[in-house]
Amino acid sequence: MTIHMWGRENSICTQRVLWAAYEANIDIEMTLASATMGHEGHISGGGQPYGLVHQKWYKSMNPTGAIPTIDDNGTIIWDSAAILTHLAINHAPNKLIAGDMSNIAHAVKWASWTNEHLEPELHHLVMNLVRLPVEDRDLNIVNEAHFKVFGALSVLEQTLDHQDWLAGDEFTISDIPASATIYRWTLFKPDFKIPPHVNIWLNKIKDRHPFKRAVAPLERHLS
Repeated sequence: MTIHMWGRENSICTQRVLWAAYEANIDIEMTLASATMGHEGHISGGGQPYGLVHQKWYKSMNPTGAIPTIDDNGTIIWDSAAILTHLAINHAPNKLIAGDMSNIAHAVKWASWTNEHLEPELHHLVMNLVRLPVEDRDLNIVNEAHFKVFGALSVLEQTLDHQDWLAGDEFTISDIPASATIYRWTLFKPDFKIPPHVNIWLNKIKDRHPFKRAVAPLERHLS
């Protein structure tokens, strides 16, 4: 069975879902949709967005008008963390939560932490390095974002000091949100100092074939 998704491959949140689907061999059929990005890049640079997300039929599925949204045989889910949880529970608990339902709580915890402490700073970084017109970019914002993210990584370092993965001894969807965000960060700032245990964890992530398919391609980030 194929799950339909509205999103775009250069969206971190869409990449989270694609990565989980590839880990679990779940078929995803995607329709390009976005309020901010299209074939010619970000709207801040004059690009036309893929659209669809402001249309009435889309907002009847996802009232936020954001991406991604999935239709799984009539079950509509939006928000990438919710979608990851749905896929894990309903399609691949062994592959996505190591067969342990208690790992759902860990997944929600780490997705929430990523969305609060990493994603806002990544947005500032990308906008002020590549997407905003040159005259509107502010390197002070970039420097502040680096400072905040470096501090946040201490939380990951403390966790990974005594376990291999964020939920324990096995890879789960807990590892997806933070690692995808940190990976994009390192592309924009190759000399960014990553704590040692976080670096070991990230290198293991980068060796995973589903990550290579969903997240690794440079063209999905540096624009």
